[in-house]
Amino acid sequence: MSEGTPPVLPALDESLLALGAYGRQQHDQQQGERGEQQARRIGRDTTVLQYQLMLRAQIFPGREWATVSEIAERLQAQLHGVVALVSRGEEAGLVKRKPGTTDRRQVEVHLLAAGRRKLEKLALLHQGQIADLTEVVALVGKTRE
Repeated sequence: MSEGTPPVLPALDESLLALGAYGRQQHDQQQGERGEQQARRIGRDTTVLQYQLMLRAQIFPGREWATVSEIAERLQAQLHGVVALVSRGEEAGLVKRKPGTTDRRQVEVHLLAAGRRKLEKLALLHQGQIADLTEVVALVGKTRE
């Protein structure tokens, strides 16, 4: 193979291409909306970032909380920005901060009952997107059989 010739890629299955296109579409959409996320609201009074905070606060199996550091990592955000987000979530009655049970230097973020109810309502709004993603995953699963 010469230096200027790109490598030849094996033919990709149609479903994998569909999954890749879906992922690119989601990524492009997220990048285009990133600047608008601070002001945009979902539901009546919840920002996209507050929704993401509520999701991330309960994502770890075996526990119903996440540390501020874990949430920052999952959101790919700066720690100080997540601290401010958690503060706004507390003011809105969605989450509560508690000192770490095993390491007092850590701060646990717990989803409150009001936050859980709001999260459930918002999840209903996203059922169409979940159905679309389920179809893509099922298509990929069929190709692996």
